[in-house]
Amino acid sequence: MRDTSQPPAEPVSTHTALHLLIGPESLPRVGVSAVTPDGASPHDPTVFLHVEAEHRTADFDHTATLTLSGPYAAVDHVLLAMRAAFASLHDPTS
Repeated sequence: MRDTSQPPAEPVSTHTALHLLIGPESLPRVGVSAVTPDGASPHDPTVFLHVEAEHRTADFDHTATLTLSGPYAAVDHVLLAMRAAFASLHDPTS
C-alpha cells in the first residue's frame, strides 16, 4: 500500500509584509487590468490593481510592487476600507 500525504492538522500560517517607500517626489505608479476567465460571467472580471514604488538613494535602489487581485467588488471593498482608514487620521496640514 502506498502512503499518501496527510494535510497538516492546522493550516500553515504565513505572513508577508510589504513596505512601499513613497514621498512627494517619488509617488508610486498605479495600474489596473481586468480579465474574464473562460466560462466566467463578463460582468464579474478578475481585477488586478498594481502599485509599484521605487525608492532610490545614492546607496540604495529598491522596487516594491503590491498587487491586489480578485473580483471587482472585493478589490473595490479593500480600496474603500483603505480610504476610510486613512480618513480616520487627523490631517496634520489643516
